Amino acid sequence: MKTVKAINRNVRISPDKVRVMAKQIKGMSLKDAQAYLGLSQRKASGPLLKTINSAIANAVNNESMEESTLELKDLQIGESMTYKKPKYRARGRMDIMRTTFSHIRVQVGSIQEEENLVKDSKEAKHKVEEKEVSGKKKSAVKSAPKEKKPATPSRVDKKESKKDTGKETK
Repeated sequence: MKTVKAINRNVRISPDKVRVMAKQIKGMSLKDAQAYLGLSQRKASGPLLKTINSAIANAVNNESMEESTLELKDLQIGESMTYKKPKYRARGRMDIMRTTFSHIRVQVGSIQEEENLVKDSKEAKHKVEEKEVSGKKKSAVKSAPKEKKPATPSRVDKKESKKDTGKETK
């Protein structure tokens, strides 16, 4: 099974913001994901769409795959460098503002090749099962059912028993 990847490095947006969009498109087809990201108003949708389009272009142009048979295999969002800048506060103090950058990794693969592999593996598994059935006899011995443990008193029962044994108040 062939997979093609595209990586967009040092995107100036927080990885958490990109992960929100990545989770939303994780199970979608490529066309649906492209349409969703194209209409989304979030800042993370632009770099994510750009990376997906790049992965599709790599598959079509470099690996001669058909665009209609492509499927989103893997989508990873990683942390990149952190950009630090000062934020001036009262009484001459200063805080450090941190802006984290992101790496976006997209893997795209072909659906048809995967289906062929699944069919081949099922046929091979079926042949192995036929050999096992013809070579061995099935035993009709059944294991005895497990004994059930006695029920323990619930929390409510324990509380009630403590109330009964307690001292009486006037």
